[in-house]
Amino acid sequence: MDDTKNTPGFDSILKELETIVTQMEQGNMDLEKSISLFERGISLSRMGEQKLQQAQTRIDVLLKDGTTKPLEGDFQ
Repeated sequence: MDDTKNTPGFDSILKELETIVTQMEQGNMDLEKSISLFERGISLSRMGEQKLQQAQTRIDVLLKDGTTKPLEGDFQ
């Protein structure tokens, strides 16, 4: 089953994580709300990591089959 229809895009994940971090940094919420936001943040973090791994896999496949060349230059 394809879960991509049920998960937000990477940019949406980052934006929501930033919102959660901002809310938690303010420190003016009760414990239950803090825990709830923390759980959501962990879930989003895992979704984002999965999307990055999927992107890396796609890039590896493209580079392996020779359809593209690796980027050249100093990108550090």
